[in-house]
Amino acid sequence: MEGNLEKKFGQVLTKEQVLEVLSSYAENSKIIKERSDEMGPYLLEVEVPGDKTGETTQYIYSRKGEFLNDDGTKNSTEVTNIQVVYCKNGIPEGGTTVANYNSESGEWENT
Repeated sequence: MEGNLEKKFGQVLTKEQVLEVLSSYAENSKIIKERSDEMGPYLLEVEVPGDKTGETTQYIYSRKGEFLNDDGTKNSTEVTNIQVVYCKNGIPEGGTTVANYNSESGEWENT
């Protein structure tokens, strides 16, 4: 990904900054899930419609760290990254990591 958004904005991005990063992958997306703590968002999911009826693509930003799930269980993320998930009729059918944040260089690296 072009730019150095994480370094430009600091280690923890604001919601607006995360949306800027996600918009480079998913234009005209809508937020479907958002979780934040006192530092800022640690999970932000956006969705765009697919080419066919019932298809959607979700882009998911997750910040490195340990966080509580909605059910109270802990979730640990080793890296700050952006993932893509392809869904058909609400069911995930595949996906991958599209970018990882390199804390040493301060840049996003496409995978």
